[in-house]
Amino acid sequence: MWNERTASGGQRILLAEDDSELRAVIGYSLGLDGHEVVAMANGVELASWLSVSPRADVIISDVKMPGPSGLEVLARFRRTDSSTPFVLMTAFGSANFHHDAQLLGATALIDKPFDMDDLRALIRGLVPPDDAGSTGASSKVVRQLPAG
Repeated sequence: MWNERTASGGQRILLAEDDSELRAVIGYSLGLDGHEVVAMANGVELASWLSVSPRADVIISDVKMPGPSGLEVLARFRRTDSSTPFVLMTAFGSANFHHDAQLLGATALIDKPFDMDDLRALIRGLVPPDDAGSTGASSKVVRQLPAG
């Protein structure tokens, strides 16, 4: 795990979600806690980011999205990093799926639809928010990588 505060005081969260509206809402919500969110639209972008710049404090990924699935990215990532929290989101989560994902190294699984406060609480448990975010300060800028 990278575990270094960003220039804004928060921590870096990588977010891969192919639904642009959900990606924006998650990024904004986590930004309220002072985190820098780097948002990506698919598994190709997430896998590419991790191969070039694997530094992140938490990774959140949808399971079913264009390119490699969140599970495939998780399996590859765990070959080189076993400590960075990796959270999977899915609308198709059976008990068997949850078990398999945990065997691959998922830190947590969230079934869609979910309450944003539940996701924020989970992330706060994995990486504490900065002091400004806990007082309701405005959201940090979310960097969105272009889809492609």
